[in-house]
Amino acid sequence: VLMPTYNTPEKWLMRAIESVRRQLYENWELCIADDASKEPHVRRVLERYQKKDPRIKVVVRETNGHISAASNSALALAHGEFIALLDHDDELRPHPGVGDLEGRARPAAGPSRAEAGRLPATRQ
Repeated sequence: VLMPTYNTPEKWLMRAIESVRRQLYENWELCIADDASKEPHVRRVLERYQKKDPRIKVVVRETNGHISAASNSALALAHGEFIALLDHDDELRPHPGVGDLEGRARPAAGPSRAEAGRLPATRQ
């Protein structure tokens, strides 16, 4: 799961990360690229989660490159066969149905954001 971040409010950032950690399917990897956030809580939250769960990978970009560059930085951390994009203020359902995923996950061979599709997400 690729997640670019930039100055995400702490509440939404934690909820997005926790939604991935709550997945019933456990063989996932959350690759987060912070796009040079100015808000100090962002780095603290990301470092805390990276220490808490080895499936969470984090890179902090030194300069802001916007969502495309941040997504590519997150992709560079990924080792899985498939990728999915998650916005930094969205949440995944704990167990998406097969119909929700069918045709949405794409091979990790470099799709653009528009081609990658999205897993179902909810914001509460």
